[in-house]
Amino acid sequence: MTIYSLPEDCFYEIFKHIKDDTTVLYNCLFANRFLCRIIIPFLYQNPFSVVNGGLRQYYCLTRTYLSCLDEEERNHLRKHFIKFPQVSNSLFDYAKYLEEIPNLTIAAECWLIFLNHSSEKKIYINYNEYNKQLDKGKKLILQEVLFHLFLRKIKNCKVLNIQANLFDKSIFNIRFFKKIISHNSSITSLRLIISEEEINESNEELFFKFISLLTKKCFDIEELENFKSVSLSYPNDRSLNDLIKIIEMKKHTLTTIHLDNSYNFINQNVFKAIANCEKIEKLEFINVKGLGLLKTREIFCNSTFELKELTNLYDRLTPFFHIRLIRKFGHSLNRLSLYKVTQLAVRQISEICLNLKVLQIVCKDINLSAYQYFKNMKIEQLIIYSEEHLLSNYYSNIFKCIAENLPGSLTTFTIYIKDPNSIFLSENNCISYDNLEMFLTHYKVGLKTLNCNFNLRIENIEQILDHVKKRKALRSLGIRSPPGFLWFDNDRVRVKQLLNEIREYDIEIHTIKNHFSP
Repeated sequence: MTIYSLPEDCFYEIFKHIKDDTTVLYNCLFANRFLCRIIIPFLYQNPFSVVNGGLRQYYCLTRTYLSCLDEEERNHLRKHFIKFPQVSNSLFDYAKYLEEIPNLTIAAECWLIFLNHSSEKKIYINYNEYNKQLDKGKKLILQEVLFHLFLRKIKNCKVLNIQANLFDKSIFNIRFFKKIISHNSSITSLRLIISEEEINESNEELFFKFISLLTKKCFDIEELENFKSVSLSYPNDRSLNDLIKIIEMKKHTLTTIHLDNSYNFINQNVFKAIANCEKIEKLEFINVKGLGLLKTREIFCNSTFELKELTNLYDRLTPFFHIRLIRKFGHSLNRLSLYKVTQLAVRQISEICLNLKVLQIVCKDINLSAYQYFKNMKIEQLIIYSEEHLLSNYYSNIFKCIAENLPGSLTTFTIYIKDPNSIFLSENNCISYDNLEMFLTHYKVGLKTLNCNFNLRIENIEQILDHVKKRKALRSLGIRSPPGFLWFDNDRVRVKQLLNEIREYDIEIHTIKNHFSP
């Protein structure tokens, strides 16, 4: 059977079912033009989501999209002396395939940094320093132009990230919004980002006019059957009032609500609106002030939704909030992420959250006796996050307690150490030999996956290899990315040899993103 024996729509359906497997898609991409034409739209539906710490990948993606600019957008960059690729006759209109407009900050940073620095290795090592040297005005202009491009081209937007500081009147206006927004009626997720440090009165007014169009005039958000997720960053009183209206209008369909980085206490009416929703499955609160002062029990007493995921990171009084939510919704929780965990909270999780599969907590100020409650849990994944270095004897005791009390159901364990400002290998951003050995020696459960989300030294890799030889259950090893193994400049051959020896025991080695950042 030749490749052309099947009609094009059959190939479309085939690739639609494997669209998340980018390796397979890329392998088929260069087979011929026929397959290329079918595959490219899938690869560019959400390309930023598959960038695994590769700064050059961000640069290349940004270059691709900058080649799609129209004359107005190019003139806007020229006016501010920002370089962009020469106009080329591209085979595809890449921007129109996007289904998610992402946060464009990293894309703009990578483009401007790579223009001035050719050494990829130096960029990885000095990224934070180079970023501080960037012209903030140029970075903002580049983000505005990319945002304008995506809004102009996108035809099937499902996830919309909106930054209020990008609404520059010199490039955006209400007529533009009315023209483009009517083509996008399939939005399922809306994220609003309002940073008071970067927004001015003019930008804010245009931003809220856009939100008004989005929620009332163009889409009639009440008629969007698939609208399921809303997110708000840096909320103020005005945006919170809009959020309440959205929640009240979509209380029958909303499944996910996310709030982060509030400057002031959140209006209690927001939580009353959430409590009246019918299908909420996921609540995320990150750096939200005043949660502990809410009358949580009264607000949620009549809620009927079955909460599956709860994230509550940062807040001085946060234990009072999430303990009450655990008592109310713990029976249905599958995933729980908490910043400040008390012994009472750990005990209640073990007693109430009987369907919990994933637990993610910060290892800070927890009484050692609290770890005994882990053993009674039925979790399959445990992620421990540390804000401090793991060299002290104090952490040695913690690792021993954790190892000895891991539940028998556990298959995946992750140790996450906060990413330092510099990625140079130092004593403070590695785990000590003794502390890692304490964990590897004392855990008895049959872990399938061990994720080491911290900087490794050669002696740590040797420890893991020795452990693999003794314990045959392990099948997957995760290592932090970025930046790969830049730490081992003088020992790359030895590192490669050790990793290959680990692979000989049928263990897959993969890189893991730094996604958990309380």
